Parts: sequence; C-alpha cells; structure tokens
Amino acid sequence: MSFLICLSVNSFNLMYSRIKKGYAMNRHIRSILLGIFMMFLFSIQPMLPLSVTMAQDIGNDGLYDAVSLIWSEQITAVLADELMFDHMTQIDDWVFGVVTMPGSQDHGEPISRYFIGYYDNGWNVALRYTSNFDSLMDASPVGLIPENIRNIFVTANALGSVSLSLPFPVGQTWTLSGGPHAADGNASNPWNALDFTYPGSGAITAAADGVVSLPCANYIVIDHGSGWQTTYYHAANIQVSHGQTVSRGQVLGYISAQSGCGGSATGAHQHFTTRLNGAPYPVNQANIGGWTGENGATQYTGCLRRISDGYRVCQGGQITNNGASGTAPVATPDLNLVRNYTFQNEFTNWERYGDVEWAIYADSDGDRYLATKRATGGSGGSIVQRLNVSVPDGGTVEVVINISNSSPVTKIPDVVLRDANSWNNAIKCTFTLPAGADHHTFIMRGSAQNFNNLILEIFPNPPDGIPDIWLDDVRVFYRDQHTVSRTECYGNSAPPISDAQGIGWDFTNGSLGSWVGQNHLSDGQPNGSNGFWWHIDGNDPYIVSASLTGIRGSDYPWIYVDMSTQSNVDCGQIFFRLAGQNEFRGNQYVQFNVNANGSWPGYWINMSQHSAWRSGLIRQLRLDPSCGYDPSAINGFAVRRIRLSRTGPNPPTATPVPTSTPVPPTATPVPTSTPVPPTATPTVSPVVIVEHPQSITVTEPQPATFRVTASGTNLTYQWYQFIGGNWTEIVGATESSLTFDPTGTVMSGLQVKVIVTGDGGVAESNVAILTVNPAEPSSAACQVLGAVNNGSTTVDISHIQAFAGRFGAQNGQPNYDPAFDLDSSGSIDISDIQRAASAFGQSCS
Repeated sequence: MSFLICLSVNSFNLMYSRIKKGYAMNRHIRSILLGIFMMFLFSIQPMLPLSVTMAQDIGNDGLYDAVSLIWSEQITAVLADELMFDHMTQIDDWVFGVVTMPGSQDHGEPISRYFIGYYDNGWNVALRYTSNFDSLMDASPVGLIPENIRNIFVTANALGSVSLSLPFPVGQTWTLSGGPHAADGNASNPWNALDFTYPGSGAITAAADGVVSLPCANYIVIDHGSGWQTTYYHAANIQVSHGQTVSRGQVLGYISAQSGCGGSATGAHQHFTTRLNGAPYPVNQANIGGWTGENGATQYTGCLRRISDGYRVCQGGQITNNGASGTAPVATPDLNLVRNYTFQNEFTNWERYGDVEWAIYADSDGDRYLATKRATGGSGGSIVQRLNVSVPDGGTVEVVINISNSSPVTKIPDVVLRDANSWNNAIKCTFTLPAGADHHTFIMRGSAQNFNNLILEIFPNPPDGIPDIWLDDVRVFYRDQHTVSRTECYGNSAPPISDAQGIGWDFTNGSLGSWVGQNHLSDGQPNGSNGFWWHIDGNDPYIVSASLTGIRGSDYPWIYVDMSTQSNVDCGQIFFRLAGQNEFRGNQYVQFNVNANGSWPGYWINMSQHSAWRSGLIRQLRLDPSCGYDPSAINGFAVRRIRLSRTGPNPPTATPVPTSTPVPPTATPVPTSTPVPPTATPTVSPVVIVEHPQSITVTEPQPATFRVTASGTNLTYQWYQFIGGNWTEIVGATESSLTFDPTGTVMSGLQVKVIVTGDGGVAESNVAILTVNPAEPSSAACQVLGAVNNGSTTVDISHIQAFAGRFGAQNGQPNYDPAFDLDSSGSIDISDIQRAASAFGQSCS
C-alpha cells in the first residue's frame, strides 16, 4: 500500500505539472491543490497500514526548486513555476522525469530535458547531457529509467550521427513555408528549424528510428541515439506514446496550429528541428532526405538545396519526399565511430543477419567478448553496425579489429566497410586466423567513394558451424590526414621474400589491387615499370612513416629495408615512437649505411642496440634516408619493403625456398596468411550484369517476375525492396529471378533491385518498378458479394463481409461454397479475396 501512496503523490505531481501549462501559478494555489489531494489520501487512510511512511516527506517543493536552479545555471534563468514536470517515476528516494520550459509567446519552441534526482537531506538533481546525470543514472535503481530510454542515454555518450528523412510521408509533396530559422526565434542562435505545410490534415512522420518523448501538449521529441534528436511542434491527434520506440516514416500525429506548450502559429503547419547533444544543430549542416538548408538574408526566407544536383526549393516552394534517407553528417576525424566497441553493453548497437550465431561472454575481470560463428552450410551472414556517418570521397577509412580463434580449424573472417545502400566501392579484407590463434589486432584501410552512410560488416567465415571467432575491440576511424590509393590489409601478411620473415609493408604487389600492410606515406608516388614502389624526391617531407598497434620491440629486434637511392646520401636512419608518446623524439633512432649506387640492396638494421626499442611498445616507425642532410640533397629515393623480423639476416641455403610459399624458420610463429605472387594468382572474371531487371506492369492478381543475367564465377544473388526509405533484403530471394504471386494494387510502385556477388567482386543492378493495375470486377464477384442478388448496383463494404468465416476453406469442408471459389482452385484463398475486393466501389449492374 505504500506503493499506492507513492503512486498517488506522483499522480498529484503529474496533475499539477499539467495544470501549470508552463504559465506562472501562485504557490498558494498549489498548496490548496495539495491540501485537497492529501484530504483524499487521508480519507482512505483506514484502509492503509498505520506504519506507512508518506512519500511526500521527500519534499517535492524542494525538487522543483532544485531543478529550476540547475536549469538556470546550465540553460537559462527560470523560476520553478515557469517549468513543467511530467512523466515522473519515483522509486524510494529517486525520481526520474521530463522537465520543460515552454516557448515564448512569439515564435519560441519549448525546450525539454530528462532529469534525475536523489534525495538525501536535500535534492541532488542533474539534467541530461551532464556528467552528473550519467553518474546518477549509473547509480539509480533498476526500473527507475525504462530500458529503451536508458539505451538512448548510453549511446549518446559515443559520437555518431543519424541519417534523416523528410518528416512527412513518402510520395507526398509539401510546401516549405519557412526556410531555416532559429527554433527559439532568436536569430543569433543556430538556425535549426524548418516549417512545412500541407493541404488538409497532413501526417507528421518520424525522420528516423528512435524513442519518443512527449514533454507537453502538441510537442514531440524523438531521440535517435548518438546524441541526436528531432522535434515536431504543433502536432495534433498524436498517434504515439511517451517512451514508445518508433520506426522511420511512422506517423506521429497531424499538423495543426495548436501551441499547447508556448509559442504561436498563424496556421496549421509542422515545425521541425534538429538537435545534437541538447544543442540546436543547424539545418545548413544537416542532410535531411537528401536536402540541406541554405540560410536566407533573414529567418524563414531561405531554401532547401538538393545535394545530388544543387536544385533549390525556397520559401513557398514545393518539396517531394522521394523516400531518401539522406547522407549522414561527415565523420569527425580520428575519433572512434563504433558504439559499444568492446561489447560491454552486450549486443547494443549491433545487428545480426543471415546464418550468423553469436553470444556474449565475460571473463573474471568483467571484460566482455562477442563469440560468433556461421551455421554449417549457411548461405551468408554478417554482424553489422550502422555507423550513420559519411566520409568525403577520397577520404581514408580505417578499421582496427581485435580477433581470436578458439576453434580447431582455420577461420577466414571478412571485414567490409561500405555505403549502407550499396555494395559498390566496398572496402574488404579477408583475414586468416589459424586454429587456436590468440587475440591479434588487424587493420584495414581504404579510400572512400560514395560513402554517404557508412556501415561496418564482419563475416565470420567459413560456414562450418565450428565455434568460435572472438571479437574484443572493434574501431573505425576517418583519417583525413592520410591518403591511400589501394585497400590495405595489415596484420596477417607473410613476407613475400624468404630473407625477411616478420611483419611489415610490401609496396611491390601493385597488380594485386591491394596493399599487404598498412602505411602512412608522406608524399610518396608510385613509380617504375617493373614493379610498384614508393618514390620520394627532395620535397619536404621526405620520409616514409608507418603506424603500428603497440608491438613489443623485444619481439622484433631486426628491421629489413629494401630501398634504393641515387643521391650522394650514404646514411639512413629508423626513428621510432613509443606508445604514449605524442611525437618522435630526437634520440630514438638507429642509423645504418646506405649504398648510393641506385641498386636495390637489402639493409638489415639491428634495432635491439637501442635500449628504448628493447623495452618499449612501438607505436610508429619513420624511415629517413638522409640522416639529417638537407632534403634537397636527396635526388631520388624509393622503398619497396619494410619488415620487422624476429630472426635477423638469413644466410642463403643450398635449397632455395620457393617464393610462392614462404616457409618460416622453426622458431618463427606460423604467419597468419600466405600471399600468392601475382603470377600464381588464378584469373578471376569480374562480376558483370549482362541484363538488368526490367520494370513490369501487370493486372492484379497476375504474377510478376523480375530477372537478372550476370556473368562471373560462383555467383550468388540477393534481391532488395525499397520500403520506408530504406533498401531491405527480401528474405529467401536468392535466385536470379524474383516472382510476386499473386499481385495486388497495394504493391504498385514497389521498387526492387538485386546485388550479385562472385569471385570477381560485386555488382548492383538498376532499379526496376512494379506497376499493378486493378482488375475489372467479374460478374461472379459481384454476385457473391450480393451486389446483384440484393438489387444493389454498387458494391460497398458490407458485401465484403460475405467472406467472413469462409477464408481458407477447402473443397469438402462444411464452410466451403463453390460460389466463393472465384478461380475454381478448390480453396477460398487470397486470390479469391483479391478478385472480390476489385469490385469494391464499382457498379455491378
């Protein structure tokens, strides 16, 4: 019963906060309301145990004052009676809810925040987007904060972004009644708002998936994760509830001129805004359904510009929602883009597709790991995180992933970065994990092309059902200071020559289409006709540098360099940087003699002679061919290979080791892959779509079949359909043809495409469209529906009820009637319903 009283006091708080509506109320009025409410509680006191402790002892008057004080310090000066409190949950001495400051009476939009408080001889309260909020949330009792809302708070702590759609139904054309402007009407603040109008009661739809908050009347807020919010004001007939999880394109409510939370409106419209981590986010930096804002000379007078072709729609113009989800904002350089990258929040932010199986395990220290495998004989599957960021064309993207293999067989996981809507230009590396391989860091780098919405996929190949591949730490970065011309796969490369066993970088395999290794090259250029190496002239900088992931110098006492110089320089040096150091240090290098005759000798450098190398974790190397000479003295310098070796120089043996299969010395761990020289690489035909699927027009319920013809080896197919602004896999559609049988007019306008994958790559087809025309009503349908028998000339809804109780009936069953079996199939099925429904609203006389 104590819970009953707590709930009742909460109910009073909610009633009071809603009565306030954001306008000043005399505290004596509140006291009167509280007195009336408490009289009700005391009237039921005989029903309650005498030992009940009243929840109001906590002192909600103090709560409102504490929240208003924090609000005044962090947002804007405000009195407690000017704030609205709603959706409050109380457990013991804890409270969680939503507080809102209504908009000004001119053009202002409300401002709302989640808050949390703990009472201990006074209130300790915090607003969202503060470290104190995070600390109180972590300490709060289970059940105070709903789990889906708590997940939003957790993901907001990682930098990410969201791909937004226009906030009205796909296919509709609305008027841009107000260009970019400030949500609160203050022109000096970021212009993060747009206004849209539509004839009649236009539906407001969610711009992306998220969790709904309803702080006050006519105001909808959606949290999309990663700190992103969109808001929708002047909404009436709201179709969603507080705390509900919604999908992109879901109807939230309908436009109106109602302003139940402050502000004003001269007519029915939608006031749409974007916010990041609680602050207004300018629409001229956002991508909303493929459009971005352009500020006008004054608020409201600006435009939306279509990013693909520069087409503009300005205030008063018409804009159509074509279903695009927009390009995500550009990734922040050198910041990890993966949320929950160590799996401490288990599967949060990760998705699983196809035949993949997964589980989360924790060790004695509490660290978590994701264990995964593919089912035996599966057709395909992956682990996915949608990063929701874009990367400029030509920008370098990098994956750093820690993987191990607990199985008794070799595993060959694929790591892929691509655009969420296309396999074109995907960056892919296949890594080799020997049986029982311990955790090892692998790195993939590549150049972004049309990466408008980045997605990371990990394929735990092969489909053998044998557990497990283990993932520990998965990170993705945008490196704006580095350029790569080919995909780099680093971490499992065996040396291409037998005289330098170890790890490192090989720049010679240009014909392979990828680097085996990772490298940061300052101003190197591909050069030479009999190979592919990096040439450096006298321009500053004149070094080759390469990043590592914290290897122990003691494990690799030797470095092998295959380089050539044609200058008078006779000295080279290897600088190194230790983990934790922000720059190279002048005393951390080892020098070696250089032969300046233009040949390609191999140089062995004994790094163990440097004490810092022997005892440290190495983060970065730098090869400097000048030993401090003037860079202009370097007439020509090129490097083909750099290797870190465990064993040092190897004298030639009587029986040379074949270069196609390098064999490591006995004391050297087995390399995690064995690259095949270009001459031994079998010819692989590229995947080419010879005949794209064609658009089709049928009359319901006729079947519709789309077909694709492609060339290549080991081809697989996956068909997709465009629904809700996204391309979605059609489950089971893995053949070269796709059939819809039967069809209906509700399918008209459906867009489909197919992605073909083979040994030679990936190809994506053109988009094909299905058009379905309504069938002419048959006389049989009219008679069954009663339009003729009862003397009516038009089929209405009551006639369709004639099928009630007969659907699914087979010939010979009591409820089977051949008059309802319009296609004489022996079953009253969906085809018969479609034929009958085609007569709805039509004349049958």
